[in-house]
Amino acid sequence: MKKLFFYICICVTISSTAQPFSVGHRSLSLLDAARNRTVTAEVYYPGISTGDNVAFAAGNFPVFTLAHGFVIPGNTYQNFADELVPDGYVIVLPTTESSFLPNHDAFGKDIAFLNTAFRSGGVSFFTQFNGRSAIGGHSMGGGASALAATQTIADAYIGFAPAITNPPPVPQGGQIEIPALLFSGSADGVTPPETNHQPIYDSFASDCKSFVSITSGTHCYYIPSSLCDLGESGVPGGMTRELQQQITFDYLRPFLNTFLLDDSVSWQQFQQTITADNRITFEQSCSLDFTGNESIPSVKTRVFPQPCSDAIQLEFPDPVMVLSLNIYDMQGRKLSHTPVFLQNENIVSVDVKQLPAGMYVLEAKTSGGNIRERLLKVQHY
Repeated sequence: MKKLFFYICICVTISSTAQPFSVGHRSLSLLDAARNRTVTAEVYYPGISTGDNVAFAAGNFPVFTLAHGFVIPGNTYQNFADELVPDGYVIVLPTTESSFLPNHDAFGKDIAFLNTAFRSGGVSFFTQFNGRSAIGGHSMGGGASALAATQTIADAYIGFAPAITNPPPVPQGGQIEIPALLFSGSADGVTPPETNHQPIYDSFASDCKSFVSITSGTHCYYIPSSLCDLGESGVPGGMTRELQQQITFDYLRPFLNTFLLDDSVSWQQFQQTITADNRITFEQSCSLDFTGNESIPSVKTRVFPQPCSDAIQLEFPDPVMVLSLNIYDMQGRKLSHTPVFLQNENIVSVDVKQLPAGMYVLEAKTSGGNIRERLLKVQHY
């Protein structure tokens, strides 16, 4: 069955001609009650002015949770915030598991928890979510965020020289169907592409995924100078830090604009750049249709809220008849009870109160086509 992605409509869009937002900052500490674990992060966001704890600017914004590499402090990645927050993105930089003995499984769960909290209203100071989020990370954080992608609802994954973690993300990659962008440096001296980045990319089951290999790119030049550089000293790269970051943002920005802001023009820009850029080589597998200057066609269908607690709503652009509807666990087993749903013209409401918290797949056959959508069931905060 062909997988379909249903994107949530954005009520407020951010024009490419709008004035850049100021960069606000807050430190975040949340209790994950299920694990009795405090999860911390630095949050950078569009503010009414630059500074700590300033009010959010007007608008609704997508969230990108970006996880750090081995022994690299989370705030080292502020260069991503400086680039993307002015465009209207909220950047969440987890600060857990930064010791010399990190727990990769716990880090993946931290990333998933933060993403879920921002999506579901679990962050008290953030009430301006536009319905879209991405997760990703650098090195260890790239592998851990791939683990997280099987435990939370996100709209895109981005890996920067992602590392094979313990547990490894590759066996679980077949569960990851969201759009994905992986960056690799051909001169990476820490996580060799052939044993790290490529297997992770190959394992993804995304309907749209891209692998960008930066010619002479290194492992550490995605960020400012840090402890990362010690692990790559003496490795000939032939690439400046500034140029590697420029190339990275040349692809990251239109990718995020496409999948978090419904901007199909940005996808055209992404494709034009990737096919003509002599600074990189690439692989790509993408069956989604991004033609014309209109919004991505599937944004007209909403599946919300994500995460859900009591019910999930399926809203169609036109009245349809639901012919069958089933829910499966992540091992592919159909739940024994039949989901209860109510249909009212173009809106279908599915009762999920009886489901334990966790990840599920909803499949429905309708008079307008078939649906396959992952659901994250959570308890009330």
